[in-house]
Amino acid sequence: LVWGGRITTRQSVPRDLGEKLRRDIQAVYPQLDDLEIETAWSGLMGYAIHKMPLIGRLREGFWAVTAFGGHGLNTTAMGGLLIASAITSGDDRWKLFEPYGLQWGGGLAGRAATQLEYWRLQMLDRIEERRAAL
Repeated sequence: LVWGGRITTRQSVPRDLGEKLRRDIQAVYPQLDDLEIETAWSGLMGYAIHKMPLIGRLREGFWAVTAFGGHGLNTTAMGGLLIASAITSGDDRWKLFEPYGLQWGGGLAGRAATQLEYWRLQMLDRIEERRAAL
């Protein structure tokens, strides 16, 4: 079972991440009361300001496939195939993403604002879940 959640802009892995995810899973699947977490990891949630993934060549021999906004397991594979095809056979379909280049995201202030927005969205999710349970 691969389970996601707990998005953050912080680069460190919370010590209790596995336990938090276990509780999240058991809230949805209470029959998994003896669930053991084998591996828990975190990564930065990557969103570009324009909400499009960043796919392309940054310079000769250096490619980027990032900023999939939480949809990494399915769409990053597509991005990887696109870049692999460019490298191995000169396929230029990756250029369809050129209009969506890198944009400055506000530095530390942008990261703080993004983290606050994540927390706001998590709070709204919890409120909505409680309303649905009534």
